[in-house]
Amino acid sequence: MKRSTPERLAALGKWASDLESEAEYSVAAGQPRPQTSLVVCTARYTTKDPDRLDVTRLGAIRYQKKHGKVAPGEFLAPSNDLLWPHKRARAEVDRLLASNLITLEEAQQRFDALWSSYQERFRGEMRRSYLDRRAEWNALLARPRVTLVCFCRWVQCHRYLLAGFLVKLGAAAGGELEA
Repeated sequence: MKRSTPERLAALGKWASDLESEAEYSVAAGQPRPQTSLVVCTARYTTKDPDRLDVTRLGAIRYQKKHGKVAPGEFLAPSNDLLWPHKRARAEVDRLLASNLITLEEAQQRFDALWSSYQERFRGEMRRSYLDRRAEWNALLARPRVTLVCFCRWVQCHRYLLAGFLVKLGAAAGGELEA
C-alpha cells in the first residue's frame, strides 16, 4: 500500500529547483537532459520491493566489503562527513529532550535547523554527483521504476530529497511504499 507524498515533494521546492538548474547547466554544456519514464518510489530499508535501491551510506559500506566494488546506489548516499555528524547532533537533541533539559518546542527548532543545514549540504553533494557521475544518473533515469530505500523513520530523510530531484528531472512520483 502506498501513501501519497505530495507534501514531501512540495517541501523540496528550492532544493529540487537548484538541482534542476544544475541539470539545465548540463544541457547548456552540451549534455542533453535524459528522457525518462522512470517512476520513483520511496520506502523504509526493510522493503522487499524488487526495484529497491539502497541509497544509504551504511549500505554502500557493507556492499563494498562484501562485493569488493562500489554499491549501485552509492552515488546517491550522503557522505560520511555529512551523515555521521548530523546523526550525532540529532541524537544529542533527543537526549536533551528525553532528559527534560529542553522543551519540545526547542527540540523542534533544533531539528529544523539541523535539517536545513543537512539539506543544503546534501544538495551540494548531489550537484557534484550529478556532474561527476552522470552515467550512473542516466542509468537510473533509464530504468522503468526504482524504490529508494533508507533506514529513516522520519519525514526528514534524504530519500525524499532524492525523489524530488528525480521528479524534477522528469520521473513520475510513485509515493512512499509500506514496508
